[in-house]
Amino acid sequence: MTVAARRFSLLLAAAAWALFLPGLAHAGSDGSSYSQLGIGDLRGFAGIRYAGMGYTGLALFDVHSVSAISPAAWSRIKSTQIDAGYLYQGYNSTDGENSRYLAGGSFSGGMVAIPLSPARGLVLGFGFVPLSSVGYNTYYNAADTLMPHRVNVKGSGGFTRGQVGASYEPVEGLALGATFAYVFGRIVDERVQYPSDPSYSGGTVREQLAGRGPGFTAGLRFDRFDRLTPALEGLSLGLFYASRISLTTTSQFTYQFSADKDTLAEVTSTAAVPAALGLGAAYRIDARHLVAADYRRQAWSTADITRFRGGDLRDTYRVSIGAERGILREPAATWGERVALRLGGFYEHSYYAPDGTGINGWGITAGASIPLGTETWLNLSAEYGGRGTTDNNLIRDNIFRFGVGLNLSELWFVRYEEE
Repeated sequence: MTVAARRFSLLLAAAAWALFLPGLAHAGSDGSSYSQLGIGDLRGFAGIRYAGMGYTGLALFDVHSVSAISPAAWSRIKSTQIDAGYLYQGYNSTDGENSRYLAGGSFSGGMVAIPLSPARGLVLGFGFVPLSSVGYNTYYNAADTLMPHRVNVKGSGGFTRGQVGASYEPVEGLALGATFAYVFGRIVDERVQYPSDPSYSGGTVREQLAGRGPGFTAGLRFDRFDRLTPALEGLSLGLFYASRISLTTTSQFTYQFSADKDTLAEVTSTAAVPAALGLGAAYRIDARHLVAADYRRQAWSTADITRFRGGDLRDTYRVSIGAERGILREPAATWGERVALRLGGFYEHSYYAPDGTGINGWGITAGASIPLGTETWLNLSAEYGGRGTTDNNLIRDNIFRFGVGLNLSELWFVRYEEE
């Protein structure tokens, strides 16, 4: 295959990913009952590689992955990269008496990075990352009405952040990055009524909520602390900021009972996703081993979202830790020595607070990067965790996630001879 053909194939893959994969991000009822609140389960992680390290990554960089969160991490990328992933997740939920298992898969985000001036760390990046996901499917009995009935409550959808930006390294060791972001998405809530008396007909109430709005993200990364003292060699710090996003929202109700169907006029309003702030640190022990820790916070108590989808929200934060045994880059390295291994864990003070009861969660993670060729990597991650409580008639979730990502690379700025 010629160089031109390889580059055309890479561009074709990027175009197909950009056009079609974001549409797969929010399909099906594969989540938790808690995703009925706010904008659903918050996602927005940096990528499959970082998920294996407990979702750390604000102070990291990797030439074989493209962070979907921190644009400052792009500055060391020397070749054009396409990085996309798929996430399978299962929720085993219980209220202490009854249990229900929901599972499914969705697009976990994807990025393209193109180095414009590798010597200066000038890298153009763009892509999509799911911001939230909604996927619930529950039942309850409405016995205190004139017509007792059973209700099936189903929800799907979520929000996605599209972004385009760049990184730049003005001095050695200091990387800056920023993106323009556009958040968009919709949530569908459907309630199907099944009367206890078979002589009555049931019905369906369907609400579709949509929103969109612009914002930006910014970040920096610094890893030359050895200039201060040799004892700090290997230390790096990273900062991340995502702006508050004002959403223009629309909602529409559809009612169908027996043969009667009615759709109400669309209602336009506003809502807001609050700003987010993150701080990360990493320490490279030697050429192959490193440890990392992140802290991220978002003030959802200030979110103007009540008119959009209800309250019962609080400020959220997540503390993450991770470790990695990287690849051996020697020409004589065996296949096994070129496999990267990762471990991590996190504790999350979620933004869910139904009836004033805060919902907390935790998780342990593992991951690997497997070479499929000279410049192609398969990234894997696995997670097991839990959140919630069965107290106060609430739900406890046991959560399993498995992620698979593919990283493709092409040295566009190296001149090849035609084959």
